[in-house]
Amino acid sequence: MFPNHLTFMERIDPSFEGTFSMALDPKTPYTYKSQYLQNARLVGTKNANLTGNALDNILMGNGGTNLIDGGFGIDVVQFSGPYHDYTISQDRNGIKVEDTKARDGVTILKNIEWLRFTDKDVEAAGL
Repeated sequence: MFPNHLTFMERIDPSFEGTFSMALDPKTPYTYKSQYLQNARLVGTKNANLTGNALDNILMGNGGTNLIDGGFGIDVVQFSGPYHDYTISQDRNGIKVEDTKARDGVTILKNIEWLRFTDKDVEAAGL
C-alpha cells in the first residue's frame, strides 16, 4: 500500500546547521526515518551539508555554502537557474559550483553524477 521510499522533495528546516544525512547511522537517531527519503532540499541561507543514501537522490542546496555528497546511487543536484548563471570548477573537495546570481550560494559536490539546471542537465564526469 505504501512505497518503500518517500519520493516527495523533503525541505530541511532553514534553522538547520551541520550535516543532514539520509543514510542510516545508528548513532544518529533521526536517520531511522530520513533513510527512507529519496529527495531533499536545504532551505534558508545557513551553511549546511547534505548527504544522500544508496537511492537515486535528487538533492538541492540553499543560499549558503553547502557540501552535498550523493553517496551511492545515481544522484542529481538541482539548481535554481540556467547553466550560464553558474561558475563551475574543480575544488580539492570536489566540484565547486558558484551561483553568480546569489540564489544557490556555493555548493561543493561529491559523488554526484548529474547537475540539473533550469535549461539543461550536465554530466558531472564531463566537467
